[in-house]
Amino acid sequence: MTIVVSFVKPVVTGVSPGIGIGEIRKREDIALNGTTTTTAEAGEFILVGNAEGSMVVIAFGSIPDADQATADDDSSAGLSVPAGQNSEPLVAKAGDKVNAKAVT
Repeated sequence: MTIVVSFVKPVVTGVSPGIGIGEIRKREDIALNGTTTTTAEAGEFILVGNAEGSMVVIAFGSIPDADQATADDDSSAGLSVPAGQNSEPLVAKAGDKVNAKAVT
């Protein structure tokens, strides 16, 4: 199974103030314990889909580690993504990657 990571450029909608998906710039599939080689660009969101059969944890940052319980300068803390579900949009900084691990 895989973790599907999409790097998304948002767009502001005109009629009702809100943000939508303007463009999916890059999609990368990673295995558990893997980290994307793709990095985020300034202003992008990251969406993570969990195609695994169980919950996973993800983290994003310049050196992301999904096992982290506390964020630091290099990585967010781990965020759970249930089986078959998507993460909330992650607000990335330029150069951020995504790491995914099994819940232990």
